[in-house]
Amino acid sequence: MELSASVTAEAAPMVTPAVTAHLPEDLVVTGAAEPAAWLARLAERSTVCTVRDPDALVGFLTLGAGSETELMLGYLFAEHAWGRGYASELVAGLLAHLRAKDWRGKVTGGVVAKNPASAKVLLKSGFERAETDPNGVTFYRIAL
Repeated sequence: MELSASVTAEAAPMVTPAVTAHLPEDLVVTGAAEPAAWLARLAERSTVCTVRDPDALVGFLTLGAGSETELMLGYLFAEHAWGRGYASELVAGLLAHLRAKDWRGKVTGGVVAKNPASAKVLLKSGFERAETDPNGVTFYRIAL
């Protein structure tokens, strides 16, 4: 998937160490990053959707296929968008959309221990804690 140059430019302030700290190792940045290359790595593993408020890009939703009946959910937001309810609204909207389409399967999101806010979003949306992998990622799952 190729993201437009305008999305790449808008994403530049989001590709920071703080925003990427809880992502898989190959997506974590520790200094200045090239947004186009970072977005390309993100798009290699999943479908990437932009999340916007009326005026600007505030985050990304990622959806990957865990199997034929499982979607792997991911999301990240710009620092200025943290704590403003975007993640809760995004996850609730995604689940409502899948239900409206009568999609059947499981949606799974992984959260590292250092990101309890993301775990709260998933639990509040009806996900249940599943397993924790050897890397310390706890998976939360909901069946639709």
